[in-house]
Amino acid sequence: MGSSGTSNTDGDEAGIEEDVQTAAAGADDESDAEASCPCPKWKYEIGANHIGGALGREYYHLFVRVTDLMNLSSPTYRAGPSADGQPAISGVIMGTMTPDSVVTPNEDYESSDDELSLGYILPTIFNNFPGSLEDTGVAIFGEAVILDKDHNLGLTQHSQEIADKKIKYVPTGPNSNSYATTIVNEEGIGAEPPDCWAPGAGVSLL
Repeated sequence: MGSSGTSNTDGDEAGIEEDVQTAAAGADDESDAEASCPCPKWKYEIGANHIGGALGREYYHLFVRVTDLMNLSSPTYRAGPSADGQPAISGVIMGTMTPDSVVTPNEDYESSDDELSLGYILPTIFNNFPGSLEDTGVAIFGEAVILDKDHNLGLTQHSQEIADKKIKYVPTGPNSNSYATTIVNEEGIGAEPPDCWAPGAGVSLL
């Protein structure tokens, strides 16, 4: 009985030692997993939707999509004209000969009686890309930038600043393309538009 008891005790001690080693190994694995865990990350992209053409060139409207890679939500930032006027194609054509650097935003603009007036640049923020005005099924995107910082608050603040300025909407810029590149640049995100003609991109609104 005694030897049998001693044998069982030795076995128990061996078993405990194995458990301790296993637990220690598990802790190391968890530590490694934490070190390489998929911590919260956000993907930033400038997208583009085709909206027309002039002089044999196709032109695009830009927007910004942010994807929370943990929760898969995708806030989407876009802008459009505050009025319903229709931009003249001639304006876009002339804009190709106007360097962005010489465009001066006209602030505190109120829509005039001119039927071609587009009013001012009006930002809109959607909680998610699916179902938004930009979810056309044919949007193209520039190279994504993945960061471990959530810039949504900054993007929202810049959007409000631009809305408050009431900058006259011009087909060739300042326009929605100017808005998209401005909020990204102001946040230092570094995302670039896809390879397409987007008049007004690069015009700073802030």
